[in-house]
Amino acid sequence: HRIMPKSKVLEKELLRRLAFEQNATLSSAECARAAFLGLPLSQRRLFAHAYFSKVWNLVVSERFRRYGHSAAQRGELVMLKAGAQGVSRRPGRRRGVVHEVSQAEAEAQAYNVRKVVLPLPGAGVRYPSNELGALYRSLLAHDDVDPYDVGLEVAATCDDETDDNCMYLKGDYRHILLRPKQMSWSVEEGSAHDERPSSLDGLEAAEGSERSVLVQFDLPPGAYATMALRE
Repeated sequence: HRIMPKSKVLEKELLRRLAFEQNATLSSAECARAAFLGLPLSQRRLFAHAYFSKVWNLVVSERFRRYGHSAAQRGELVMLKAGAQGVSRRPGRRRGVVHEVSQAEAEAQAYNVRKVVLPLPGAGVRYPSNELGALYRSLLAHDDVDPYDVGLEVAATCDDETDDNCMYLKGDYRHILLRPKQMSWSVEEGSAHDERPSSLDGLEAAEGSERSVLVQFDLPPGAYATMALRE
C-alpha cells in the first residue's frame, strides 16, 4: 500500500488493512472480510456498486458479442414508457416500465437496441430470461453473491444473520446503448499539450500533431465519456 499513488485513497486504505489483518490468525476469507468491514460504510457501498457495475459491463460486452446491434432478442428486457403500448402507469414511478421481450416480438423486431436495458444487480430488479440472465447468475455465484438477495454487511460486531446488520442495495436498469446529446466537435490549431483554456485541459493528441480535435457532448448519469469515445 505504500507504493500506491496518494490519489488512490480508498485502495491504499483497503490494502493497509489487508496487510494489518494478515498478521492475525485468520483465514484469507476472514482477513478480507475484516479489512473490508474496517472501512466506513459509505466507502463500502462505493466498492459494492463498483463491483456490480463491472458485472453489468461484462454482460453488456457479451450481449454485443452475441447479437451485435440487432433488435431486442427473446427474453431480453426493454424499457417502455408508462402508458405506451398498453403499459399501465404505476403510481410514484418516475421512469418507464421494464418489459420482457416475447418470441413473437423478437421475430417482429418490435424493439430496437436502444430500448434494451440490463439490470444493475440489487434489490427489486429482474433479470433477462435468456442466456444473459444465466451469465448474471454465473458471474455473481462465482463471488458467492445471491442475485435476488443483494445486501451489504453493516458491522462485524453484529450478528450477520439478522436483518438489522444487512443493508439492502437497490438495483437499477441501464440502457446498453446511448446516443450522446448536443454533440459538437472542432479542429483546434496547435498541439493539445500547448497552453490552452481550461475547457481543453486534458485533451490528448497524437505525438507531433499540430492539430487537436475538441469533442463536446452530454451523457446521462452513469455513462462515461471514456466509453463513448472508445466506441
